[in-house]
Amino acid sequence: MTAAGPARCILAMIVLGLFSTLAGPAPARAADKAAIRPAPSDRYLAVKDVNLRSKPTTRSAKAGKLKKGQKVEALGITKDGWLKVKEGKGGNNFVYNSYLVPLIDGSLKDDLAGKVSRTKGASCAYTIHFIGNSAVPDEIFDTSDYDVGWRCRYHGKDISFAAFMFITEAPYTMSTNRIYQINLDVREVGNSVEGAFSTIVLYNAKKKRVVLDTVTLAEYAQPSPTRERPAANVSEALTGATELAFGAWNARLWAALAAGH
Repeated sequence: MTAAGPARCILAMIVLGLFSTLAGPAPARAADKAAIRPAPSDRYLAVKDVNLRSKPTTRSAKAGKLKKGQKVEALGITKDGWLKVKEGKGGNNFVYNSYLVPLIDGSLKDDLAGKVSRTKGASCAYTIHFIGNSAVPDEIFDTSDYDVGWRCRYHGKDISFAAFMFITEAPYTMSTNRIYQINLDVREVGNSVEGAFSTIVLYNAKKKRVVLDTVTLAEYAQPSPTRERPAANVSEALTGATELAFGAWNARLWAALAAGH
């Protein structure tokens, strides 16, 4: 999948979020008081060049540097917010977490499958298949990309169509808030002026839930009976986003899909 593929509507808050990540570290405390606990994520992305330190304090020796866009493995975090990372001299050093954002791994070993239906509406089975990662134009992070195959029954007619899905591997605001954007694009409706019909869902990894955010073409949308679902991991976030999107699609969308079959 290349950047020239389906539209990637990454929300504009990325720019605002980037500035919020660059606040300096809190006043340093004694290193022997900085206990290490598990970090919120296993991997992080540097949002600007930053020094590595041998201990969790700006007074300690420099142990190397992270470059903007570099990904590192996290070994833990202190109460003060210093990440212990597997990078630099000796392979165990510290960097203040406001200079990095937590990443998620969107790869799938196996396909995800589910079923959805609405009273007097469509009944569908879907399959989510991971197809790889793509760089986001003008950004330092990637998306994980998926094909979503739909097999539906609507008013006595069988409808099959493909949709494209992606999830951002970095928080869409480029901050430490651990909220990731999921897009589900239906390629068979929409037009060249307004683009594909996209449903946008936000995955809050900290609160373990997905929340329906918006759709890009109002004529195909309807009020959804459910606007959020629990999601303990990325797989549940993807299936939850798919089912939230289905609930937001109206009869006009299904009529347009049926007309193409």
